[in-house]
Amino acid sequence: MARLRMKYLYFRRYQCVLLFVASLGLLGLVLEYKKYGKTRGERWRDPKGVKHNFSKADVEYFAKNIMITYTLIASKDPYETQFEAEIAMTNKADRIFPGHDWTIFFSQMYSVQLPYPSHLEDFETQNYGVRIFHWNGQLYSFQPTEDFGYLIPGATKKIRVLALHRGMAVTDTFPNWYIVFKGFPPHVISNTEDDPFKFVRLLNESYSLNLNKINTLTSRNRYENDMKNIGHATLPILPTPLSILSHKPHKFLNIQQNSLVIVCDDNIFEREARLLATAWNLTMVKRLPSKSFIHFGKREMDLESGKVFITEAYSLSVNVAQQAINVYAMSSAGAFYAVQTLFTLAGDTYKLPEINLIDAPRFGYRGLMLDIARNFHGKDTIKRYLDLMAMYKLNKLHLHLSDDEGWRLEIPGLEELTEIGGQRCHDPTETRCILPFLGPPLEKKSPGSGYLTVLDYKELLRYAIDRHIEIIPEIDLPGHSHAAIKAMEARFLKLYNTNLTAAQEYLLSDLKDSSAYYSVQKFKDNVVNPCLHSTYAFINKVVGALHDMHKNINPLKIFHLGGDEIPKSAWINSPICRVLHLHDDVRTLKEIFIVKVSDILGKYNLEVALWQDGFVANQIFVLPRSTFSEDRDIHAYIWNDIADVYQADKMAREGYRVILTGAEHLYFDHPYDVDSSEPGLTWAHKMLSTKDVYSFVPDDSFLDLPVDCNGSLFCPQRSIHMLEGIQGTLFGELVRTSDLLDYMLLPRVIALAERAWREAPWHKISDPMKKEEALESYWGEFATTVGYKELDRLDQLGFKYRVPTPGAIIKDNILYTSTEFPGLVVEMSRTGKSHWIIVHSGHTPVAPGEKINIRARSANGQRYSRTVTLLNR
Repeated sequence: MARLRMKYLYFRRYQCVLLFVASLGLLGLVLEYKKYGKTRGERWRDPKGVKHNFSKADVEYFAKNIMITYTLIASKDPYETQFEAEIAMTNKADRIFPGHDWTIFFSQMYSVQLPYPSHLEDFETQNYGVRIFHWNGQLYSFQPTEDFGYLIPGATKKIRVLALHRGMAVTDTFPNWYIVFKGFPPHVISNTEDDPFKFVRLLNESYSLNLNKINTLTSRNRYENDMKNIGHATLPILPTPLSILSHKPHKFLNIQQNSLVIVCDDNIFEREARLLATAWNLTMVKRLPSKSFIHFGKREMDLESGKVFITEAYSLSVNVAQQAINVYAMSSAGAFYAVQTLFTLAGDTYKLPEINLIDAPRFGYRGLMLDIARNFHGKDTIKRYLDLMAMYKLNKLHLHLSDDEGWRLEIPGLEELTEIGGQRCHDPTETRCILPFLGPPLEKKSPGSGYLTVLDYKELLRYAIDRHIEIIPEIDLPGHSHAAIKAMEARFLKLYNTNLTAAQEYLLSDLKDSSAYYSVQKFKDNVVNPCLHSTYAFINKVVGALHDMHKNINPLKIFHLGGDEIPKSAWINSPICRVLHLHDDVRTLKEIFIVKVSDILGKYNLEVALWQDGFVANQIFVLPRSTFSEDRDIHAYIWNDIADVYQADKMAREGYRVILTGAEHLYFDHPYDVDSSEPGLTWAHKMLSTKDVYSFVPDDSFLDLPVDCNGSLFCPQRSIHMLEGIQGTLFGELVRTSDLLDYMLLPRVIALAERAWREAPWHKISDPMKKEEALESYWGEFATTVGYKELDRLDQLGFKYRVPTPGAIIKDNILYTSTEFPGLVVEMSRTGKSHWIIVHSGHTPVAPGEKINIRARSANGQRYSRTVTLLNR
C-alpha cells in the first residue's frame, strides 16, 4: 500500500509539472499571438487555415523583408553532372509570413532536376513543403503546400534542389527573384535585386574550385607564370604590324610643335585624312610642300607574304628630319588603318617616333559578335565598341538581334516583335511581354527590355561605315525563336476576330502542334514551323526590312540566319508537317527550311551565313555545297570545336567560307579564371584567359593536304584557303550591364585582334619545346605592351576592363608579386586593416604567421582586381 501511495504522489507531481509546462506553452502562444497576430487591424488566428486579406502595403513589406539565400552544397554524382543547392527563406519582418497564396519566381542558368524519367513535361514536385514548377527556359517558381507551415519573425525555411550542371559560379544564378501574392502584382525580393553576389553563396569554396579535378591557379602559379617586368612596352603598335623596317623610339616628331598640313593625292582617302585633321587640329591643303606634311597616296602593295588580305594593306613612314609622314594604301580601308596606327603611336603625348613599316591583315574577316538579344545594350554602347573595334582594326560586327529571350530590332509592319518580343515582364500569358527570363528587373526596362528603332539601326550603320566596319545582322531561325513566336501569336490573337487572313499572315507556329521537346536552354516552344507558308512570309518581311535599312548607307551583303541548336523532336506532332509526310525527319525539314530561306535571300542578292549546326546533322552529315546557289558565298561559323575538331576542315572542303569562333578559344562569355566569383559560363571550358585567346592558332583547325583544284569552286581540298577569318563571340545571358560587357571583352579583344591581324609567328616551329619557348617570348612582348600601354588607353576611353588577379609568393619573409600584364601596381593590406600600401616586389616585408591581402589596380588606379589572401607560414 505504501508503495502504491508513493507512486500516486509521484504521478501527481509529474502531472503538475506537465500542467505547468503546458501552461507556459499556452502563455507563449498567447504572447506570440499578441506580438505577431495583428497586421493592418486583422488577427492571424491560424496561419494554416485562415485566408487573410492582404493589402498592397503588406505585399511590399514582405518583398522587402523576406530574405533569400542560395547556397551551392555539393556535387551529387561521381561525374559531377549535377549539383545540390539550398534555397533558404528567412523572415526578417516583425510579423508572421503566411504559408499560402504566394509564389516565388526565380531564374538560374542550369536546369532544376526533374523527378520524372522524361523531362519533357511541365512538372510539379512536392519537396520541403513546396511545389517547384518549370515555366519555360530558365524560369522556375515554387509555392507552398499545406506542409510548408508559416514563418515567424526570425525563422528560416530551407529547400533543397538538384540542378543539372556543375554549379561553379555565383553568376549561374540570376538576380531579381520575385514574389507574387494572389491578387497582387509581382514584387522583386529586395535582397536579390540586380546582383547575385548579394544572396548566392558556396558552402565549400574548395569544392567549386577543384571541380572535375581542375588545376586551379594559385597565387604561386600566377607568380611563376606571369612575365618578368622589364619596365616598359616592347611593341610600338598592337595589333603587331606585318613588318617594321626601322624604328627609332628615341627620335620624335611632335605634332603640336610642328605646323603639319595634310595632302591627299586621291579623293578616296579624303574621309580618312579629314578624320586625322579633326583629331589633331590640322589643315588640309591641295599641294604637297617640301616638309612638315602628312601625305596620303595610292600605291599597289607588293608583299612577299602570300597569307595577308592585300586590299587592306598600307605602308607608313615617319621621318623626323624632314618632318614628314607618308601613308600609302590601295584602298580607303588601308588608309584608315594607317590613321589608327598613327593614333596608337602618338598616344596622348602627340609625339610620333621615327618608324617605317609595311602592314596588312592576316584575314579579311576580323570579327566580334555582340548578343543584344538576351540582355539589351543600346546604340550608345554599340558605338563604343565600334570605336574599340576600329582602334584594333577589327572590321566585322556580328549583331545577334534575336533569341528566345528577346527581339531587338524594329520591323515596320510587325510592331509586336518589339512591343511584345522586345519586352520582359511578369505575364504568364506572354501576350503583353515575354516572361522575365534571365532575371531582369520586372519593369519593362533594360536590360530585359529594349530594342533598336529603325533610326537607331541606321545611325549605327553610318557610324560603322565611317570606321570601315560591316554590320552583319543575325536573326536566329528556326530555333532560338521563342520571342518571335510569342509575338506573332499575340498578333494572331489581336486580329483573330476582325481579320483572320491578316491574323495568320505571319504566324510562326502550328497552333495544333503537340510536339514535346526541350531546347538546350530548356525552351519548349522556340522553333518556328518550316511547314507554314506564313513562316516564309515572315522571313521575307524581316529580310526586306533589313535590306531597306541598309540601302544607301552600307548595303546589306550577308544575312546571318543562325540555324543552331534545333531540338530533335521539334515538329514531330505538327499536323501541318504531317501533310508533307516529313514530321518524323527533322534533318529533312531543317534542310528544306534552310534552302527556302536561302532562296528568299537570293532575291535580295544576299549571301547566307549560318552557325555550323545549320549545315550539319548529328555532327556527321554535312549538306553538300551544291545545295545552295553557286553564285553566292555561303558562310559557316564554326563554334563547336569541342564536338568535332575537324568540323572546320569538313566545311571548307565542301566549299563553304569558314569563320572560326570556337568556344574553347573565342567564346568570351566564359570566365577568365577558375573561381566562383568570376562571371562566365563553363559548358565548353572552365576558363578562357587572355593568353588562351592569344595562343589560338587558326591553322590547327585544318588538315595539311595539298591543294590542286584547277580553280574549281567546289574543291574537295580547299581546306585552309577557304578560311575567311576569326571572330570573338560574346553571348549575353550573364551580361546585364555595360561594365560587365567591358569586363568580359577586355583585354581579350586585344588578343583577338592580334590573332586576326597577324599570323601566329611560332606555329610553324616543329620542335614542341622550341615552339613553346617562342610562344612564351611573343606572349611576353604582347602582355608587357598591353600592361604598359593599352590598358592606359582603355582607361582614358572609359572602358572598365578586367584587372587581373596578382600572383605572389612570400620567401624569407619578403613579398614578391607579379601581374599578368606587367606595369600594373599591386597593393597589400594587413589582416584587420583597411589601409592599402603599394607593394615593392622583393622589398616588402611580411611578419612570420601574418595574413595579408593583395590586389592589383587598374592603370589609372581607380579599379581593382579580385582580392587574394596569403599566409606567411
